[in-house]
Amino acid sequence: MSRRLENFILRKVTSRLDSENKRSKKLPLKTRLLSLPDNLIMAGKGAWRGRERVLAVFAGVFMASLVITTVLAYAVGLSGAFLQYSLQESIFDAKVDFADDPG
Repeated sequence: MSRRLENFILRKVTSRLDSENKRSKKLPLKTRLLSLPDNLIMAGKGAWRGRERVLAVFAGVFMASLVITTVLAYAVGLSGAFLQYSLQESIFDAKVDFADDPG
């Protein structure tokens, strides 16, 4: 692209944005309400990219560690309960029968 064409496009885009900004202040209430979801999405993206990202990452790591700790504690409790139950039921783990008396 030539430099002249780039400048022309840049001037057109900036003039159009300026005119849209001036018109957006005069938009009727219905139009502003209809554009609210898009505006909220853009605001959410801006907030995510801002300083709140640190808090979100910290909260995510905290919740993940809490879930892992809970799952591990539950697993330890279950294995302990099953071990205790299995020890009450069987007296011998193995039985050895000899054909001849060893001795």
